[in-house]
Amino acid sequence: MRITYYREISLVFLIALKSVYATGQEPGDNKAYTWFDNIIGLENTGLFNGVEYLEKHLTINEKQKYLFSNQYLSGTITYDGQPYYTIDMKYNVYDDLLLVKLKSRDGETAFQLHKDLIAGFVLEGHGFINIRNKEAEQAGIYGFYEILADEPDIQLLKKHTKKQKKKLDKQTTYYEFENDDPVFVVAVNSQYFSIRNHRSLIRIFPEHKEEIRKYFRTQKGLRRSGPESFLINLIPVLQTFVSNDF
Repeated sequence: MRITYYREISLVFLIALKSVYATGQEPGDNKAYTWFDNIIGLENTGLFNGVEYLEKHLTINEKQKYLFSNQYLSGTITYDGQPYYTIDMKYNVYDDLLLVKLKSRDGETAFQLHKDLIAGFVLEGHGFINIRNKEAEQAGIYGFYEILADEPDIQLLKKHTKKQKKKLDKQTTYYEFENDDPVFVVAVNSQYFSIRNHRSLIRIFPEHKEEIRKYFRTQKGLRRSGPESFLINLIPVLQTFVSNDF
């Protein structure tokens, strides 16, 4: 029997059992899952399924591969179809990998999750999805993307990137990692398109060429000072196009 199925059935049973003895309100889904995982131990759930992480680059300062921090931060993940809450994790931007640190009765274990089993995660209040679409992959769009804007039929996604610098001193070769230019993608009804300029958008919405040009022209200042905000503000406009055209 799959452990994810066992987790669902056992969770229902334990919540029912708990309600017999507890006097408080029935917990929400996230509290229920967290409570259940604490009862049986994360090492006995489907999340305890990954591979050893082997670091390929020596780093010696704060210029690391990770988003937000090189320390483990509490977040939420959907893994192999199951949600897990308050999990210690960190996102390796350079290698596009998610690492977790799980506490068990025997101590702590840190490892790399199987990427193809990750649907998405939330870290520091930022939501990410894992694009595993074959057609999108052929266009170079795959892996973890942050959701910047989410309309009914269109999303704005951001691919965080890092660039490496090799450093040499008298005794050691080490690496530094700095933020590189992000990649922006729009998802329209599960179709993914990279956007670099107004011409990229015109190829997606050819019937709205003049409206797109007008937006780029009138919002020129915001595009220069805050390109991300510029695109976020554009998404509701594009949603109106999608509603009419797709």
